[in-house]
Amino acid sequence: MAFLTQGAATLAVALPLFGLFSAPEPEVVYKGSLPGGEPGVQVFRDAGGLPEALARLDPAFAGTPPDILERTVLVVTGRPRENACRDSALTEVSTRGSTATVTVEESAVPEGCACPPGDRPPAAWVVTVSRYVKKAQVETKEIPIACPSPDSQRVRDAVETPVLLLESAWDDAAGSKILTDDASYRAMMKKLNVEHRAEQVDFTQFRVVVLTGRARENSCRSTSVIEATLASPQEAEFLIEERYPDKGQMCAQVFMKPRVFIYRVPATVEKVRVSTKEGKR
Repeated sequence: MAFLTQGAATLAVALPLFGLFSAPEPEVVYKGSLPGGEPGVQVFRDAGGLPEALARLDPAFAGTPPDILERTVLVVTGRPRENACRDSALTEVSTRGSTATVTVEESAVPEGCACPPGDRPPAAWVVTVSRYVKKAQVETKEIPIACPSPDSQRVRDAVETPVLLLESAWDDAAGSKILTDDASYRAMMKKLNVEHRAEQVDFTQFRVVVLTGRARENSCRSTSVIEATLASPQEAEFLIEERYPDKGQMCAQVFMKPRVFIYRVPATVEKVRVSTKEGKR
């Protein structure tokens, strides 16, 4: 048994029975999310499909692409995170012969728990393993969590600050708008084809802010919201970062729809101010 370090966490890693001293240890080279991703693991042993898979990650995969000739690449995706209580954690990567097993812990919310809104894309990880590995499987463990009390800081923050309800992509112009009624909200969710995932919004207490980023013309382009605050009870402020490839950087020409971010804000909000920051990968 060896150990794999990911940030401050240490993951248990079991090495294959053969090639013990020559096989490289599993390494987590990316942690983020995969909008629209299905729970499970994808195995890549050649370049076919890998650039497209990495291009879907958010935030964008900013490191050096894995050497597919030296390592097998796993893209692991957790379950949907439909509210602020839900989260996923990759806790173990083990290999035995030609099979890799990844363990993902999913928070289990108690029945009847009133979790704060916060629909987010499924968590995702990119893991490199030995070239011996040809297939992979996911073992999921459900970890019970405590239901937050109505007066907890998490719930108060969800009520008093912008709360991300959904992050997705659609074919719309860059900009922002405020939705003030349920019909407009439902129509937008239907356009995104996610009406079945729409959070309930009480429009007597809240409004919905829709932020759309710029077009993404290659796999190196990414859009993210890095700040979301209330400047006053009447004004919400958002800072969007648009990242572009650096000079001379090679990027797959994969056209992707603009990112869209849907926030819930208090009903007192009448104005939205959006600032854009441009950066290089």
